[in-house]
Amino acid sequence: MGLASGNQILRAIGFALLVAVPGGLLLGWLRWVGLWAAVLLGLAIGSAALVGSGRHRDASVQVVAGVMACVGMMITAVILAASRPGQAGLEQVIVVLSYRGFLVPLLAAIIAAIARFRF
Repeated sequence: MGLASGNQILRAIGFALLVAVPGGLLLGWLRWVGLWAAVLLGLAIGSAALVGSGRHRDASVQVVAGVMACVGMMITAVILAASRPGQAGLEQVIVVLSYRGFLVPLLAAIIAAIARFRF
């Protein structure tokens, strides 16, 4: 099928953002960052990137999917940090990111987004 063009990569970014932003907001608002929720978010983001790219499966689109999954989970981290008592800021985001209960779902979302291109 060939390599994705610049326009196709931009469309993949746009489609993936359309899923990553609301998905990250939803997980943060629900204050629920379970493993399966993160995997589902990653798969949805990977599917959106795949469709946006015109079904290209090359490494550039896979990187887009992985990065957008990370963006979605970072949005969740910011919302979770803002909901913690005390001063909200970068320190609170780092606390959320360093928590093992968040790191595993973060990695699972990234892996699921990239794995979506394998099946």
